[in-house]
Amino acid sequence: MIKKFFTILALCCFSAIQAQENNETADQRNDSDLVEIEKRIQIINYCESLKEAYKTKDIESLENIFSGETFIYTTNRIQCISKGNKHYSGHKEAKEYVHTLAKILKRNENININFFDYSISKAKSDTYIVKLSHEWETKTAYRDSGIMYLMCDISDATNPKFQTLKWEDITE
Repeated sequence: MIKKFFTILALCCFSAIQAQENNETADQRNDSDLVEIEKRIQIINYCESLKEAYKTKDIESLENIFSGETFIYTTNRIQCISKGNKHYSGHKEAKEYVHTLAKILKRNENININFFDYSISKAKSDTYIVKLSHEWETKTAYRDSGIMYLMCDISDATNPKFQTLKWEDITE
């Protein structure tokens, strides 16, 4: 009888300990989920900073957002009335991209740019891949739509960096 009592007591204690460990694991998962949500919010805010830098023609911010090591791959659409649209793809250094962008921004008085349909995937610990839809319209009637892929390193929370930008034109 005593042996049975201690066996039941041991099982109850074991169950209580197991339940406590499961709660701690659930709490750790919840903490981990919160950290992940905070990182994704930080990334969206960083993307919104990029959009704002485009809109306000803030070249200095664009230079900071795209580090000298950022890999930039774009598809350019050339409009030819007689031959239709042609697409050219190419790689640019961040400095060259920002320099070209500065010329475009200077030529256009008003720029309306929108980012939407965000999709964020974790690549590794503090590196995320962002896919978003992108629309760009100027007062001079230039308009394009595209998909932008950004690889964002947030290991330095105060100074996140885009390591890669890939833009694909989807304008018809």
